[in-house]
Amino acid sequence: MILCCIIVISANDDSLQVAGVITDFVSFYTLPSTVMHHPIHKTLKAAYAFYNVSTRTPWIDLMQDALVVAKNVSSS
Repeated sequence: MILCCIIVISANDDSLQVAGVITDFVSFYTLPSTVMHHPIHKTLKAAYAFYNVSTRTPWIDLMQDALVVAKNVSSS
């Protein structure tokens, strides 16, 4: 099992009045599974959302970024 997290930190933003504040957080874990009785596929790599908070970044964008990171983590 691999546990990963992504944080989004604010830049110099007038509405926050300070840079360096965590605005969004995504975490997930990955688990490999064995595929039985299939001639080609032997494993399935799945990612499961864990704790996720979206305050500034759109939810869809955070989840898409998490999917990209999960794919990169599982292929390395």
